[in-house]
Amino acid sequence: MKKPYRSKFLRISNLNNSFLNRYKRRYSIGIFKYTIPNKEKLEFFKQKKEEKKLAKYYEYKSVIDELNKNRKNKNPILTIILLTYNHKTTIEKCIQSLLSQETKYDYIIKICDDASTDGTTKICFEYAKKYPEKIEYILQKKNTNSIHFGYAIRSLNTKYWSYIDGDDWWITNDKIEKAINFLEQNPEYAVYGTNNYFLEKGNKIDYKHTLHKAKNIKNPISIGRFYYLHPSTRIHRHVVDYSKEYKKMLLSDMYLYLTTLDKGYCYFEDKKTSVYNYTHFGVISKYNENQREFWKIKQWYAINSWLDFKYDKEICLFVNKKEVNQYKKIFGTRLGWKLYAQINKLKLIKKDITKLKQDYKYINKRQRTKEEV
Repeated sequence: MKKPYRSKFLRISNLNNSFLNRYKRRYSIGIFKYTIPNKEKLEFFKQKKEEKKLAKYYEYKSVIDELNKNRKNKNPILTIILLTYNHKTTIEKCIQSLLSQETKYDYIIKICDDASTDGTTKICFEYAKKYPEKIEYILQKKNTNSIHFGYAIRSLNTKYWSYIDGDDWWITNDKIEKAINFLEQNPEYAVYGTNNYFLEKGNKIDYKHTLHKAKNIKNPISIGRFYYLHPSTRIHRHVVDYSKEYKKMLLSDMYLYLTTLDKGYCYFEDKKTSVYNYTHFGVISKYNENQREFWKIKQWYAINSWLDFKYDKEICLFVNKKEVNQYKKIFGTRLGWKLYAQINKLKLIKKDITKLKQDYKYINKRQRTKEEV
C-alpha cells in the first residue's frame, strides 16, 4: 500500500461543511484508489467543536450566576416562564412585551433557554445583563427536548405564575395588572384567561373564541365545563405543588391547565392580549398524524390518572369514547384506561412500521425504473 497523500479531491471536498466530506484519506493500490473518512481527524474536530460550545456556555454561565445571585427583586408575586429554543427572529419581541407591563406588582421573567444554536442565547444574555432585577436567565448545557420546562415548573416559589413560548408575545401593557387584581379579589378562581390572535405563515388570523358570549364571572370555567385557553393568555394561581408530583407529571400544557382547574375556576375576559405564532415546529405539532393521535391518548390518560379519575366522564369525550368504554367495562376504569393507552402505543408502532415498508417499496420501485431506463 502506498503512503496516503492529499489530492485535488480532498481540497475540493474542503468546500463542503460536512465533517465526513471535509476530512478524508485517499489510498492507492495499483490502479485502484480508495477514499475513506479520516476518523481520528473527524473525532478531533468534533471534540474541538464541542469544547468551543462548552467554553461559550461557561462564559455565559459565570455572568448569569453572578446576576442571579445579586438580584434585587427577591420577592416577586408572579413568575413568567419564557421557554425558548432557536427563536432568534421573535425572542426580542417576546421579551419586550413582557418587560413593557405597567403594573404595581413585582414580577420576574424566568428565561429557560434549551441550548439554542441560532443566536437566541446572545439576545437573551444581553437582556439578562440589561434587566438583572427583572430577568432570571437559565441556560441549558445541552438540549433537553423541553424537559427544562419541568425544572422551571418544579422550582416555582411565587403566588402566581404564567408561561409563554419564545415565538409568541403579549400585545397589551395591563395584562398582569388586570389578572392579579382579579385573582387577589376572587380567591375561588385559580386562572385568569383571555382571547388571542393566531399568526400562521405570517398571516394574522382574528377569530371569536367559543366563550365570547360568556358573561365573565357569571360563567366560570371548570373541568366539568371545559374550554381551552392558549397558555400565552393565562395567568395561574400557584395552587398545585408540582415539586411533590414530579413523578406523575406530564410536560403538556393541558396537564398544567387542568390540574390547576381542579383547584378552582377560570375567569375569561373576551379581550385579545397575545399572539399565538403557529409555526408547525412545536414539540407536538412537528409529529406526524399517528404520533399526535397517540400523544393525545397518553396525555389524557396521564391527566385522568393524576386527577384520580374524578372527571373520567368529561375526559372520555376527548378520545375514542366507544373504544375506551369497552376496556373500562371489562377491566374497570383504571386498568381499562391503562390497557387502552398501551394498546394504542402498539398500534402506533405497527402503523410506523407499515409506513416504513411502504416507503422502502416506493424507493426500490423508483430505483428499478431508473435502472431500466
